[in-house]
Amino acid sequence: MKGGKIEGTGKVSKKSATRTFNSTYEERLAQTPVNNGKWSGERGESTFIHENEEVNEILSQVDKKGIDYSDAVPDFSPVSKGRVEIEGMSIDRDANFKKADELLAKKWGVTPKEVKKWRKQNKYTWHEDNDLKTMDLVPSVINSKFGHLGGVSEAGKAEQKLIEGGINGDN
Repeated sequence: MKGGKIEGTGKVSKKSATRTFNSTYEERLAQTPVNNGKWSGERGESTFIHENEEVNEILSQVDKKGIDYSDAVPDFSPVSKGRVEIEGMSIDRDANFKKADELLAKKWGVTPKEVKKWRKQNKYTWHEDNDLKTMDLVPSVINSKFGHLGGVSEAGKAEQKLIEGGINGDN
């Protein structure tokens, strides 16, 4: 961060193609967009092109027409202003955000409070990835308009599996 302005293109490298999930494909696909735009191909396995003007303005700044999905998971990396990997992602979104703010503050050379302030002033939010560690700082409107089952849901499903395993393991 220099002079209150975030430097960089917003382009962050894509995720690896080998992924595992706690959710099912059907659960993730059910959260992908069905209206207010169109898919370039198969739903959940192609690019969703949104009709929203604000969304399209943001995407045009990074030479994108839409958000790519694979395995019914969006790739927000083209619009990310920062990526960090946290430990212990959970269903507690505030705790996840706090960890991410702290890590990004180190990268930017500012305080976590300044990262949080920047997020709010510039209408950005943390996107919790399904891998339960990656956090991308993305425009809030992008995160909200491109439906997805994200990291918090994956964390909840992981917790549920542990609970069910404990119950079943006790019998």
